Amino acid sequence: MKKGFLIIIFLYITPILQAQVYPVFKSVNITAGGLYSALTYNERLVVTDLTVNGIIDARDFLTLRDEMHSLKVLDLTGTSIASFTGWGPAKTRDYPANTIPINGLMEKFGDYSHLKSVLLPSSVTSIDSYAFQACTSLLTFNVPSSVTTICAWAFWSCSSLTSVNIPSSVTTIGEYAFWSCSSLSSVDIPSSVTSIGSDAFRSTGIKSVSIPSSITSIEARTFLGCNHLTSLTIPLSIDSIGIDAFRDCSGLTSLKIPSSVTYIGGNAFLGCSGLTSVTISSSITSMSFFPFVDCVGLKAIYADSKIPFVFTPNSTEPSFDWTFSCKLYVPIGSISAYKTAYVWRRFYNVQEFVPTEVKFSKNEKISLYPNPITDGFRIMGINAASELRLYDINGKLILVKKINNNQFISLRSYPKGIYLIKVISSGFVLERKVMVE
Repeated sequence: MKKGFLIIIFLYITPILQAQVYPVFKSVNITAGGLYSALTYNERLVVTDLTVNGIIDARDFLTLRDEMHSLKVLDLTGTSIASFTGWGPAKTRDYPANTIPINGLMEKFGDYSHLKSVLLPSSVTSIDSYAFQACTSLLTFNVPSSVTTICAWAFWSCSSLTSVNIPSSVTTIGEYAFWSCSSLSSVDIPSSVTSIGSDAFRSTGIKSVSIPSSITSIEARTFLGCNHLTSLTIPLSIDSIGIDAFRDCSGLTSLKIPSSVTYIGGNAFLGCSGLTSVTISSSITSMSFFPFVDCVGLKAIYADSKIPFVFTPNSTEPSFDWTFSCKLYVPIGSISAYKTAYVWRRFYNVQEFVPTEVKFSKNEKISLYPNPITDGFRIMGINAASELRLYDINGKLILVKKINNNQFISLRSYPKGIYLIKVISSGFVLERKVMVE
């Protein structure tokens, strides 16, 4: 009786032990929707390494996701993905061709994903939302060079993912795309990418990031909680930094905000406790609430603008919190302006310096004419697209405009008086006082 019982136990646990210890290989050639019937019940249970050839669709991804819990290696390079219209939450859903479908291989709640490697067909153009959500064993991922879009939440919580290549075909990275990929230490964002959604790299393990010049804004919470981030390059193409964009990036030690940035959102650098210095370009026109709160390591802030920029009104003036004790460096001749300006007046250690980020042009080849002005004016001698800023006699910014060499700028709608014109270009800042008659 005892011997018979042991034999039964052995026969019962052997398939389970084999699935856990030994790889089980399988290769199939199917037509769309045929994966389930191409595998026996036991194969769906124990196969660890699967190669699929032929045509597949969303039904086959359902089989992979819900039936093959031992799957570790998946090779789909010999397939093409067909469109499918069928079941979906509360209504019929369309699943496009050449797309890893929504929820495609995501880990189901209560299950444990063993999937370590996935090879996709070269015809894939999009990785849809939640496609690999919580595939916690996935180690590396190669995005095919045919892919143009990585949708929202696509790799959310792939906590073992250490690296991912993003090819130059990709133009869009959706919101939360790599959120909580805590082991992701390296990612190269190609210059083809023109849009990165909010929270895209939130709480990842990335150590350095170079944002391509194809990006014009850093969205809210894009790098929030990336506490291993020590190297950051923000290109001249960026004009705004969103709310919480780099919050709690405690590994950052220095920060240079380029001259293209005009706005910094609330809490953008809150909790960046490793920051020791910040350079704020003269191009900044406003900051929202709390951008540098809890940056307890700040020793120096360099404000490159002679005219203090405006903070979003807040009765407690908390934009730098207790960092008011650090040194504030302002351009020569502007101390009195900063000591009376909103928020800036709370700094009690203010010193003058010569900004190193820009040079005030004395090049006679650069000229503004006519002066005095009646209807408008032109600027000659600039060799690249530049930004024009017009201030009234009280230092209030009243016009921001992108200009080219010899472009006519109309001032017909402005009252007579004295104005300050600032032209920000690559390598220099030109300032001129003009009279509008």
